[in-house]
Amino acid sequence: MARSDLINAIRWYQERNRSTADSFRTSIKRVIENLATTSMHAAADVDGVRRRVLKDFPFTVFYVLEEHAIIVIAIAHHRREPGYWK
Repeated sequence: MARSDLINAIRWYQERNRSTADSFRTSIKRVIENLATTSMHAAADVDGVRRRVLKDFPFTVFYVLEEHAIIVIAIAHHRREPGYWK
């Protein structure tokens, strides 16, 4: 998901319910912050990509581990074409 896709998802939630949009942002932020301490908990696929599913929203955070960094490469909606973010 490109940055603009993420912004569009937040706007979509805001149009329906501001509280839900805030929860969505908080959920994404929490998952990304938790990667600093739990990034190794998820198994990597053959390309080295790991994933973390949001609990209350139909999105997955995809990331890779670099030597000194965690790189979030996508935040993908579950109903879109699988792998569209590649």
